[in-house]
Amino acid sequence: MSYTPVPPLLPGDLEVSAFQVTRPKVINDAVTQLVDEFTPVTLNASAGIVTLYPSILSPYGGYGISVFNTYVGAGAIVLTSIQDYSGTTGLPNVIVVGVSDGMFSIVLLNGGTSALNGIVKVGFLIV
Repeated sequence: MSYTPVPPLLPGDLEVSAFQVTRPKVINDAVTQLVDEFTPVTLNASAGIVTLYPSILSPYGGYGISVFNTYVGAGAIVLTSIQDYSGTTGLPNVIVVGVSDGMFSIVLLNGGTSALNGIVKVGFLIV
């Protein structure tokens, strides 16, 4: 078996002597909208579930919600998804429409041809 020596790295070459991946701790919590579908909520966590006030959202309708959160900054990325929907009609969707220091805004949309008829839970992760 022969051994071919590898030339030394030149300045500017990439040398990796050790590689370690650490996963940041995610603070997870939940909150429920209690008054109506337009009431802002406060949830100070890097990830969580917002249970929205039950409303009958008409087909292709939508409404916005403000989420106050000390973990979010103006340059943050907020990922959202529908975590659960107890209804049998309609098609709930969620999008982020604004991110600023201490708050982000989401819009719940109904993409279906029938009204939403259940409770929607929206998950989020701040990156």
